[in-house]
Order: sequence, then structure tokens, then C-alpha cells
Amino acid sequence: MADPNALPNKELEDKNTRIEKKIDDALSKIDWNRINVKIDKRLKKVDEKLATITSLQKTDLLSSEDRKYVNTLPSDYKNKALRYLDIFRDNPDLVSDYLNTLKKFGNEKDAKEAGANNVLFYPKKLKKYLKDNVESFTEDTQKRWEYFDYFGEHDYDIQIREDDWGRKYQKEWLGKWSTKGKLGLVEPVVDTVRSISKVIAMVADKVGPENTKSAVDWIEANLAQSG
Repeated sequence: MADPNALPNKELEDKNTRIEKKIDDALSKIDWNRINVKIDKRLKKVDEKLATITSLQKTDLLSSEDRKYVNTLPSDYKNKALRYLDIFRDNPDLVSDYLNTLKKFGNEKDAKEAGANNVLFYPKKLKKYLKDNVESFTEDTQKRWEYFDYFGEHDYDIQIREDDWGRKYQKEWLGKWSTKGKLGLVEPVVDTVRSISKVIAMVADKVGPENTKSAVDWIEANLAQSG
């Protein structure tokens, strides 16, 4: 394989210089002190949440037999089953029935073809099922399902999930410095820029859409050097 071209690129250097000047102009209008105060408050909340996650006690809603079976499942099925258990923590029998049916047929496709009637095999029908059987499910259960159904796996696992897997995932995700930074910066405030997306939008407006990627690359490189 030929060596990459490492010769000076005057055209690119000049372009980067122009972009740098426009970025400096955009960033000079941001009230960083006010942003830092908000970040500090958000990071404190993150640390408090981490402490809460660490202090939560383990509670197993599965029988020992079901737990042994779940622990042998492929990762996708295992996490799906455990997430169902977390969402329907007030109705563990529903999840136990799902697991027993899954165990019998070996996969969801065969179970459904055989006529499985557990609603967990048909997630698109769950919203209506919960409403039609409101007497059997708590309001919290319905809210957990609605949150998961709307926001998806990652957001549910970060914001709502309480089982061991969820706590581990939250600790890993929340413990990252980059994650803490994002959590601190995404809070919008009327009178100043409070999110990375707004910074990028401002930069894009200054340098033009065709140069936005180069501008973002420059920001990342230079902020990393100053951090």
C-alpha cells in the first residue's frame, strides 16, 4: 500500500484559517460562564443519580428456574426478556409466561406460528392491550411501556430501567466525562446558547453548510487540546 500524501496543503490551511476566524467570532458571542454554572448543576445531579443507582438493592422478580433459563439465552433475547421484566415488574407472571412459551418453541417466530397468545410476542398490540386491561396494570406500568415504545431501548435503559443490567448500563454511560458534558450542555436557556446543536447551528450559519463538517472537526480538535 502506498504511503498517504503528507505534503503541506496550502489550500486546506488557508481554508482552515478562514473557518477558524469565523468560529472564533461565533464562539465569542457565547456566555460560557453562565453555561459552566449550568453544567456544574447538571453534573451534580448526575453524580447524585450515580450514587442512587449504586445504593439500590437487588430484587429478583424471576423464579430460580426462569432466571437460569434467561441466563442461557443469546444476548438479544436475554436483554429483551429482562427489559420486559423491568417494564412489567408489577406483573412478573406475564413475563414468566412469555419465557415458558419461548422456552417451549425456541424462538418468537415459531411460537407465534404455533398460536402463542402472550401479548409480549406482539409488541405493536401492547398499547391497546394495556388500555383494554387497565384494571390489571398499574399506571406506572403503562407509563413505562409508553416511554419505551416512544423513545426506544437506549433512552428507556438510561432513564427508567431499574434492574441490575440497567443499573450497570446507566453507571457506565453516566460515568463517562463526554456523557456528563452532553448532559450539562443540552439544557436550553432563552438568553444564551445552551446546547452543542445550537453552537453548531451558529457555526454553520457563519461558515456556510459546505464548511460545517470542517468547522466541527476544528472545534473538536481545538477543544480537545484546551481541555
